[in-house]
Amino acid sequence: MAWIHEKLEKPRTGFWPINQYMALGDMRTSALIGPDGSVDWLCLPQFDSGSVFGRILDKDGGAFELAAVEPARVWRRYWPHTNVIETRVNTRQGTWIIRDWMSYDSVSPRLNRRIRVIRGVAHIRVSVKLRPEYGLVTAQLAAPSPFHITWTHNAHVWHLVSDFPLHPIDTDVYGEFILDAGTTGGFSLGLDPGNNSSEWLEQQLLDLNNTVKFWQDWMHMCPDEGNYSEYIERSALTLKLLTYAPTGAIVAAPTTSLPEDPGGVRNWDYRYSWLRDASMTLMALDWLGHPHEGQAFFRWMLTCCAVDRLVLHPVVPGGLVHEWEHPTWRGYEDAHPVRIGNQAATQRQFDVYGEVLDAAWQHFQYDDTDLSDLWPFFTELAEEAALHWTEPDEGIWETRGEPQHFLYSKAQCWVALDRAQKIAKKWQLVAPMDRWQRIATEIRETVLQEGYSLGTQSFMQTFNKDTFDASVLLLPQLGIVSAHDPRMVSTISAIRKYLRVPGDNDGLFLYRYRAMDDGIVGSEHAFLLCSTWLIGTMALAGQIEEAKKLLERFLSIAPHGLFAEEYDPLTQRFWGNFPQAFTHLGVITAILHVEQAQSSSQGGPLRGCRGWPQAT
Repeated sequence: MAWIHEKLEKPRTGFWPINQYMALGDMRTSALIGPDGSVDWLCLPQFDSGSVFGRILDKDGGAFELAAVEPARVWRRYWPHTNVIETRVNTRQGTWIIRDWMSYDSVSPRLNRRIRVIRGVAHIRVSVKLRPEYGLVTAQLAAPSPFHITWTHNAHVWHLVSDFPLHPIDTDVYGEFILDAGTTGGFSLGLDPGNNSSEWLEQQLLDLNNTVKFWQDWMHMCPDEGNYSEYIERSALTLKLLTYAPTGAIVAAPTTSLPEDPGGVRNWDYRYSWLRDASMTLMALDWLGHPHEGQAFFRWMLTCCAVDRLVLHPVVPGGLVHEWEHPTWRGYEDAHPVRIGNQAATQRQFDVYGEVLDAAWQHFQYDDTDLSDLWPFFTELAEEAALHWTEPDEGIWETRGEPQHFLYSKAQCWVALDRAQKIAKKWQLVAPMDRWQRIATEIRETVLQEGYSLGTQSFMQTFNKDTFDASVLLLPQLGIVSAHDPRMVSTISAIRKYLRVPGDNDGLFLYRYRAMDDGIVGSEHAFLLCSTWLIGTMALAGQIEEAKKLLERFLSIAPHGLFAEEYDPLTQRFWGNFPQAFTHLGVITAILHVEQAQSSSQGGPLRGCRGWPQAT
């Protein structure tokens, strides 16, 4: 991505718009940095740990500020092919570069910030307001030296090492420096002291180079041809960033309680691994030639699901997902409550069976991996799909009202049985193939007959109810029905008409559903994943030029290539947790479907990705 000029005027609310944040991480946790150089969100030592910086959710939540004293103009970008952030600051007196990254191979997560003055004089102010455990505890500050500050609470000790002298005041740390051209210096924050010797700055530079090399080497495994390669790259790097490397879990997002609507209550904690989201993420990475993430994920899944058969799990088996509300934080732009944990863990969501088995089939069909230890678990998923497909559930959208007969859940139960049969056949595994086939046929016929409404000319959210739901756009990608089927073509038109959000005349930005009581008060904005489903299915249906036009408009709303969960086209602002794995995997699949359809229509070769998603 190119350098992007940032506006440095905060709205009257005192919060930066979500789309002005950039994310970095080390595959254990992640930080969000605003355009003013302030780290406003960071949990240590892992994604679902308590935050140490939480100003994105409360003005007193803590932050690590590194900013110009004078009025400045700022440009930011990601260092090419990495998750390292570069910020260029320009004032009348000087220009300097800030590089922010998290060490990918340190003993424990470590946030690094490095300054290099390239012109004139840099007048810089730093403040560190550490607020452990979501600001609910106070850590004891100590200063072994002006260049080494510690905060201690219970068994945790946070170390801040600096190349510049710092001044503690109560529980916070401040500094102000005037640096000449050619000066280089840095800061490092983590739960271990790291290298705080006189040579630590040289070690930090080595760490930066190693981190850059790690990300670039990983990206080089991914084909880079195509018109939208920079967006695929950023989405792939973001999905990799959201992987918890020690176990293989993949979190839905690194944040909690960023609202789906300003001042609303639809605020959820996404710092956990949903089997649905993670399975779809693995498919996207597999398609890009990254199979190693799948090996770790399926081993983690086998471990955590042996303990509890939940739809979401903490990144470390045995962790907590119990939902509770922060007693004092007001939330982003006063949208409270701030929730920690997620009650959806205990829901019945039958679509998960199909998503896991679909990911397994996509992942394992290209090698000869021994599935003997995984097959009993996969068999259980298929059997549960066969047993429960006729029952209501809370569905993909995790509604908190009465369970319903969601069409998408039924379709994914068919996927579960279909993919389980494919796996059993390829590896010659013992399975009740005839019974699975009989039930799968019954599910598919029921979906096609009872799920389509002649009155609305569309597949609907549930049986016998004319309620629209964008998830039916996935039916062709699942293999239930061809995208060229007249029923699917009319469904595309109906969804674009009836789920379109205000401010969008193209029918690109869609609500997830309409006219359904989901058990939650308040409203929401366009769900960005649904836009990617629309684009991909239109491409499969042969509406290639229209799909391409919508894709290019969609990509234009994220200057840094990072997407949240929802979007308001009227204000051009993101809403919901950020960056969102669901949206980024949708970006990858939408681009691949458009490029595949365009290449096929021109008689050209398909892009060389492992396990290309197939049209039906």
